[in-house]
Amino acid sequence: MSTGALDPLIHDPERLRVVATLAALPDGDTLSVTRLQNMIGLTPGSLITRLRELDHAGYVRTARAGGARAPTAAALTRDGRAALDRYTAVLRQLPRVAGEGHQAPAPYVRVGDADRDAAAAALGEHFAQGRLTLDELDARLDAALTATTHGELSQAAWDLPGPEGAPGPGRLSAGEAGTV
Repeated sequence: MSTGALDPLIHDPERLRVVATLAALPDGDTLSVTRLQNMIGLTPGSLITRLRELDHAGYVRTARAGGARAPTAAALTRDGRAALDRYTAVLRQLPRVAGEGHQAPAPYVRVGDADRDAAAAALGEHFAQGRLTLDELDARLDAALTATTHGELSQAAWDLPGPEGAPGPGRLSAGEAGTV
């Protein structure tokens, strides 16, 4: 299995941040677009573009809660939750496939976009499972999406379990990793 099996719409780091943040809300709950922007740190134009892309796919819905002056709110749709569930299921399989007969890259080896995206999606799953607060997710997503080496990338999840609760492959110990 490869990262090619991942939903390309959700796999984009900015759209993933939107979907992961909205997934933390109970079904049917909405979040104002202004609050969403503040939480995930996208520019207004970038957020509106990502919301339109996700809305076009049926993953997110946006609407004004009241009259014309009411703030616009966003929510993850049932199809969006299902797509995120499929996406995270594929991600859960990747470490098993990668770990079979392969050694984790050295901490100084540079990461690629697919590595950063997979780490961001895994963090979103940990957030959805209640292991991270929204502030922790935001800080760790920033660290994961700006990482240049596997060592930096592993710091974003050093204290989180890997698949089925096992320590993640290539993660640093608490003493080596420091804090994010």
